[in-house]
Amino acid sequence: MGQSRTCVVDRILSHLGEGTWSSLPDVMGRLVDCNAPQSYDWQVDLLTLAECEPLIRRHYPMFKNWDVSVAEQALIQKHRPCLNVQWNHAPQALPQRYHCPEATKRQVANLLHVPYHGAVLPEPGDVDQPDADAGAL
Repeated sequence: MGQSRTCVVDRILSHLGEGTWSSLPDVMGRLVDCNAPQSYDWQVDLLTLAECEPLIRRHYPMFKNWDVSVAEQALIQKHRPCLNVQWNHAPQALPQRYHCPEATKRQVANLLHVPYHGAVLPEPGDVDQPDADAGAL
């Protein structure tokens, strides 16, 4: 999950090391690279603040005003994506179908706060799993 208060395209390109935020790919960008060409079919959902309102109200009923940061927090709490650690009480494991280089596996294990054992990432049962419909990175 992520947010952009300016140019969403630049924010996505920055994950790949091609935007103004960063000249090097981050963990997400390396996962995209390592899973090409299948990653070219990955879906990115862009939501407006208004589209997030029902979820925000469910997670933060006491809030009267909110912004994109609150929407991001609510989305992270609902989907528990493996690459988001802030506001994520139990990130899901990186799905085993994704190819992941050693350095990135180490970073993912660190993000999940689980031990890294060589080429082995935590099994799905080692990290609390979200609802069946959740599958966000």
